Amino acid sequence: MFLVDNWPSYISMRTWLRLTVIAMTVGGGFTGFTATLQTLLHAHNSKLPSLLSMILSLVLYGYVTVSGLIFVENSSRTAPILAALALQVPSISSPIVTYTLTRA
Repeated sequence: MFLVDNWPSYISMRTWLRLTVIAMTVGGGFTGFTATLQTLLHAHNSKLPSLLSMILSLVLYGYVTVSGLIFVENSSRTAPILAALALQVPSISSPIVTYTLTRA
């Protein structure tokens, strides 16, 4: 298995791309976290599955935000940010469960 953290030093991300990824992950994760937290705080009559899905969303948005901040601190630590970006790719929709990690 090829780990991205072990890339040779000559393979680096361009500055504009790195700053764009940071803005998307930190900004998007924080926006999703605050919007979900606001919804959770005003969910007085919500059922347990709804509350659990909001708490799971808080955890996922928090992870996206923290992974962006880790990438700000050390741009060679790309594994957390790649995992955060991979969480945003799948979109599952069925009569039983729906999963998308987006906030727009």
